[in-house]
Amino acid sequence: LVANAGDFWALAAGATSPRHRVVLGPRPRLSLVFFFYPDSETRVPGSGDARLSLFQCQRESGQCESGHATFGDLIASKWREVAR
Repeated sequence: LVANAGDFWALAAGATSPRHRVVLGPRPRLSLVFFFYPDSETRVPGSGDARLSLFQCQRESGQCESGHATFGDLIASKWREVAR
């Protein structure tokens, strides 16, 4: 059993989030994914900390918004980064 808490846990704990990827093996696997987002007005501590993938730019140009005060602002900007 592997549980990856990701960026939000790292943000709350003041740590770095683990880098992870799926590697397919010879046996079938079962993955259950659960995403939890805080309220949109929740203040975002450490906004802009490049150690967390949550704050890394996803645009091909590499030019993204920064310094988000609330989670709602942050997640809206992340969706704009990946919109095609």
